[in-house]
Amino acid sequence: MILAGDIGGTKVNLALYREHGGALEPVRETRYESRSASGLGELLDKFFAGERPPVSAAALGVAGPVKDGRAAVTNLPWVVNTGDIKKRLGGAEVWLLNDLAATAAALPFLNPSSLMELQPGTQGGEARRAVLSAGTGLGGAFLVPVQDRYVVVDGEPGHADFAPRSDREMALARHLRETFGRVSIETVLSGAGLYRIYRFFAPDSKEVPEMGAGEGGRAVTELALSGSSAVAKQAAGLFASVFGAVAGNLALTVLPRGGLYLGGGLAAKFAALLSAGDFIKSFRAKGGFAPLMAEFPVRVILDERAPLLGAAHYALGKKFIR
Repeated sequence: MILAGDIGGTKVNLALYREHGGALEPVRETRYESRSASGLGELLDKFFAGERPPVSAAALGVAGPVKDGRAAVTNLPWVVNTGDIKKRLGGAEVWLLNDLAATAAALPFLNPSSLMELQPGTQGGEARRAVLSAGTGLGGAFLVPVQDRYVVVDGEPGHADFAPRSDREMALARHLRETFGRVSIETVLSGAGLYRIYRFFAPDSKEVPEMGAGEGGRAVTELALSGSSAVAKQAAGLFASVFGAVAGNLALTVLPRGGLYLGGGLAAKFAALLSAGDFIKSFRAKGGFAPLMAEFPVRVILDERAPLLGAAHYALGKKFIR
């Protein structure tokens, strides 16, 4: 049996998989609110309460950088390490990886029905792929084929500097700098960032009451999706445009001829908005490199369980150089 985990600042998903007929099939899955527990150990005890099937290997994607089998969870006061998990699992082999690395590991195994195409591109196949994910924060990772296996490379693109491209974005950056000093990409491209954009456009709006940025992001998302708020729609439009520009920058860095994939809760919720045009327009707007940008396939991951699937395959190890 294989344990897979997706550990973030908002939620923790844990799942058991078993290998059957050369494929992995889910056995059971449970979702927990991250802040309902003092740490991952408490949630593992809940998950395995009662029957505890033998676990041969485990891999957990963690929202945050991983080093030497240890990770401090971003936006959560938790520290996760392989030693503690291994003891709880009776000595099973344990792997920790960034949550976006887990999503990248899922790419070869995703059902086409769980993807929405924004740009078909002219490339594909066994080439480099990239994932950019917007949700509680902004993360990214890469998948590199090596012979008949893959290497997963993690990264923290959300903490790079926000680069405004227009007078409006420059005004937004100045506005955010007054509060944060340094404005990272994640300050703009995240659930909280969407709320900040909304407040930038309408600081005195009563459509959304004053609240925490995370809660505000969910409220603005609902308004934008319902079409009932012109300000929310404007904020979502700017969000999509910036998202496209950042995704394009990542594509120029990695040259993902196998595709650039958008993950995370916001990308899945805003799939229709992202397909409306602003995202791809910004993605391609790279001057003389616009023809190259049109060659990269761009897809939205609609399956929120992708990080679990990737973690499970990574734990299995047959297709990865670890």
